[in-house]
Amino acid sequence: MFESVELDNTISKDDYEKKFSGIRTKLFNMQQKLKAAGIPTLILLDGVPGSGRGETVNLLNEWMDSRNIRNHTFWMASDNERQRPDYWRYWRILPGKGDIGIFFGGWYSFAAAKTLKGKYKNAKFDRAMSEAREFERMLTDDGVLIIKLWLHLNEKTQAKVIRQRKEMGAVDPLAYVDKNFPKAGYGDIIKIYSKIIRLTDTANAHWYLINCQDRRSRNIAIVETLIHNMQSSLDLKNTPKQEETPIPPVASSRIKFILDTVDITKTITPADYETNLKKYQANLKDLTTKAFKKNVSTIILFEGWDAAGKGGGIRRITAAIDARIRQTIQIAAPNDEEKAHHYLWRFWQHIPKAGFVTLYDRSWYGRTLVERVEGFASVTEWSRAYQEINNFEHQLAEKGIILVKFFLHISQDEQLRRFKDRESCEWKKHKITEEDWRNREKYGDYYKAINDMFIRTSTDIAPWHIIPAEDKRYARIDALRILCSVMSKKFLSL
Repeated sequence: MFESVELDNTISKDDYEKKFSGIRTKLFNMQQKLKAAGIPTLILLDGVPGSGRGETVNLLNEWMDSRNIRNHTFWMASDNERQRPDYWRYWRILPGKGDIGIFFGGWYSFAAAKTLKGKYKNAKFDRAMSEAREFERMLTDDGVLIIKLWLHLNEKTQAKVIRQRKEMGAVDPLAYVDKNFPKAGYGDIIKIYSKIIRLTDTANAHWYLINCQDRRSRNIAIVETLIHNMQSSLDLKNTPKQEETPIPPVASSRIKFILDTVDITKTITPADYETNLKKYQANLKDLTTKAFKKNVSTIILFEGWDAAGKGGGIRRITAAIDARIRQTIQIAAPNDEEKAHHYLWRFWQHIPKAGFVTLYDRSWYGRTLVERVEGFASVTEWSRAYQEINNFEHQLAEKGIILVKFFLHISQDEQLRRFKDRESCEWKKHKITEEDWRNREKYGDYYKAINDMFIRTSTDIAPWHIIPAEDKRYARIDALRILCSVMSKKFLSL
């Protein structure tokens, strides 16, 4: 793979200065065009020790406007990072629209370290590469420009560079700054990265192999690669979009919608409600305390019709959890910073650390519901969201996080009654808005979207629990009962 990159590419100082001054100016101007176009750019930098990765990061900041550049290294995972899914550390620092993120290493150096330590073998390594491809595809589908650079030296030149650095008293680059990255010989590094590059060189996120035998040629190659990719990204953004084709329906007129099968007439007496409320809240308190001691995180999300009782259900759950270990996130329309990132970005920000609980009042499913029905997301965007969400939830489950998804279901008649009740009650008026009435007019569209959501995202690791919510008391007890049951089963499997 690397033979052609090891050919002599020396360039004279005069030729370098003549060529470089022009392309450097072009790179700077290209950065400004990307900023104006709102294109996020992610430059992933990797390579053999001694190839000049650190120098390249410094030069990139010098060649371009550093005010729109954020540099990130991934040498040592913090306690916060170790307590969350692996990709949390990358999601939370992704560049926004018009910005550039330079990642020194990243998910590939992490996978390489695990492999060299013997922790990633065969199926686990292949799974890591699949996750990397899916992560990058998700970002590029959302308009992120990803440029992956591998800085290469042949073994003889690398050994010479290492020897010179040692003679100058420099830190041995083979030791890395990352204590978690094992010392490895040239051959071991080349072997694992040959496989990584082969498995993750895709049409949407190519690897570019840069010959670093000569610093001047290296600089020119890097700048030309950046310019080429930036221009291609701008051309793609300016290309007229083709007409979107909706995904095939998941149900025909002969098949009942899932919500049609829910018995919403279920009720509970006030006396039974009080008895069960105390029982399940006490049970939940014990379970969340146990989860905290065992470092098991929990995510609970509530979706449902407007006025279905999500807030009331959440309050009965949070009343049973120590306030020091839980947080409730209420999801509204995204702000400017959130709009500048992939829609999942804001949800990754709130992944609980080990032992803690996060409740979502509405969630990432907004992409497949309100954004789909109201036209805030294109057909292409909400169509691909199902698989993106399934992958997201799979990563949560892989980390051992308990994920419980509730949907509160009520009839149109009951929703109308509650809307009118809110309008007539002084202390409930803030709960009803023009948007609620507007959403109600699109009940049929939401009904279909909800059915698609259930079919495409109710999985073995993250099933949907549909709660009959005509009787608010029944809904609250049912949610508590299901949550306690899921958590109990989780601890039995530990």
